[in-house]
Amino acid sequence: TGQYCDRCLPNHYGFSSEGCSQCSCDQYGSFDVQCDITTGQCPCKDNFMGQKCDLCEENKYRDGFECPNCPSCYREVQKRVNRYRRDLNLLQTAIFTLNSS
Repeated sequence: TGQYCDRCLPNHYGFSSEGCSQCSCDQYGSFDVQCDITTGQCPCKDNFMGQKCDLCEENKYRDGFECPNCPSCYREVQKRVNRYRRDLNLLQTAIFTLNSS
């Protein structure tokens, strides 16, 4: 759009010779339907994430229009997940060290 066809229409991003892409920001998770004109990142509300703000942050779940905290029983699952993440990080470090030697 524009006098010189040098920018995207509203609610679009990524101006290029191939055209622009639609933002598609989530109507409940995003503050606005207009995303960043370069990256396409939508402005997410609290507890939402993802390029389109259509995902809940960790330890939250989608309940219609919001992302409330998971039930307290989920904490045990989260403890195990965090343990596996630590183990994976240690393994990645060990592999990197071996490959560097």
